[in-house]
Amino acid sequence: MLKVLIITNHARKILYLSPLFNGSTHDYAMMTASFAPTQPWFKDFTLRADLGFLGAPKDYRFGTNILLPHKKPRQSKIHPNPSLTEQQKTENRAFSKIRVAVEHAIGGMKHFHCLTHRIRQHSMSLIDQFFGLSAGLWNFKCFTINSFA
Repeated sequence: MLKVLIITNHARKILYLSPLFNGSTHDYAMMTASFAPTQPWFKDFTLRADLGFLGAPKDYRFGTNILLPHKKPRQSKIHPNPSLTEQQKTENRAFSKIRVAVEHAIGGMKHFHCLTHRIRQHSMSLIDQFFGLSAGLWNFKCFTINSFA
């Protein structure tokens, strides 16, 4: 199994595809390998990520605005039934409504079926081209829908 890191905008356009990573690689490890924390990569942007990127706000401090959903507290003897406050739940719902466009872009790439089936090719460059072509076709589809609507 292979994974890539994808950056999209609100219009569901795919802006960045990372190099291929092994499927067992953690999302945050993929981010630090693609974007060194010492550089101001996301200086002028608001980055919305899921809980797989928990260390990002601490490591990427150079003028970046990284937003993550609230994480439910762990169960302990002191807090046997932990839960989020109503305000945190409301903020998480608002966060999900914005972030769902990212999930739609990822799902849109899979509409082209070359990523949903097992790729029996061992050439990493060819598999990388599958991802790039799927992203390009998805962007073309989004552009033509938005320009002719």
